Amino acid sequence: DQYLLPVNSALSDLPVQILKSSDVSLLKNGLAIEADSTAQIGVLSLVTENGQFIGVGKVLPNGTIMPKRLMNTTR
Repeated sequence: DQYLLPVNSALSDLPVQILKSSDVSLLKNGLAIEADSTAQIGVLSLVTENGQFIGVGKVLPNGTIMPKRLMNTTR
């Protein structure tokens, strides 16, 4: 395990969207959420408030984020 890198280390060039717990639930159910006003159209990394990477989303022209690929983070 000491030689393994976290999954999001491969995505360090992507912008990060920090999510509230309510937004995490919506994304896990395939629903769109509102993007930050600073978010640019394109792909971004999705991270919870406590720093846990949950996946990748896409900012759409209408200012919403749709989940693209999410990780199963339950243990």
